[in-house]
Amino acid sequence: MKWTVLAAFAALSCSRPEAAAPPAGIDSPTARSLLGAVPDYAFSVRIDRLRADPIYAAIIHDAAADESFRALFESVGAVDAVGAIGETSFEKGSFIGVLRGPPPLEKLPADWRKSIEEGGAARKLPSGIFEFASISKKGWPYGFYASDQWWVLLAGYAAGPGHDWFSNHTTAPPPVEFGGDVLAGFWLGGHAMKKPVMAKAAREPGSAGLEGLTLVLRDGAHGDVIYTGVYATSADAENAMNAAGKELGQYASVWKSLRDRCPGLSGLAMHGERSGRTVRIRITHVPEGIRAALSCKW
Repeated sequence: MKWTVLAAFAALSCSRPEAAAPPAGIDSPTARSLLGAVPDYAFSVRIDRLRADPIYAAIIHDAAADESFRALFESVGAVDAVGAIGETSFEKGSFIGVLRGPPPLEKLPADWRKSIEEGGAARKLPSGIFEFASISKKGWPYGFYASDQWWVLLAGYAAGPGHDWFSNHTTAPPPVEFGGDVLAGFWLGGHAMKKPVMAKAAREPGSAGLEGLTLVLRDGAHGDVIYTGVYATSADAENAMNAAGKELGQYASVWKSLRDRCPGLSGLAMHGERSGRTVRIRITHVPEGIRAALSCKW
């Protein structure tokens, strides 16, 4: 449970927090053809919604000192991905990442442009899609495909069918969608927890019986982060709640020290509840906490 509880403090929040249901878009024919496996995880960062949100947009503008980053923030639409975890190694999995509404080449940071221009083995496919395919130093195959509307990164197994697929298709996989009020979200399916590579995580206190989770950051009007975990039995869910309480108790002194150094963090509040097999943890006043963390002198 440790890694799920700490993740809830670190990141993201659910338009339908009562169920850790998979987000829309992960099981499309396109994604299934390229992934070559049942999706184990997915995530999405809706930069367009962050940009339109008056609370989070102001926070990002105040925090972003780098002009290149600001230019990207003003032009990119969204970043999302779907992946399958390898049985014995994360590197032997399959990954589809999509950047939607990419910026023009001239708006990219100079070092990024240089890498692309000097990349070498790039070509235009019969469909008109730009392709760059190679193998990493660790032997992991990957393929980069681009149009004016999107960039797609395929890695692992997904890199194999990429050339043939984009030679005949000009559309990217559909967006990963957690709901209209979600700015960023992460989903992990129960199948992933049964794989050998996840055995250690599955043995963490409170992780027994985990069948799926979502972690989502909702818009500034809600101002919260929500973790939802669904477990095999109500007893597993109860154990997860107890483990979360013990875990937080161990960090009580650390949290007090942080609040003493940065009093603005005191507004953050966490509420946990269990209903049957479902555990829900909600962290409120997230925008205020972010502003406080950015303004304090560490």
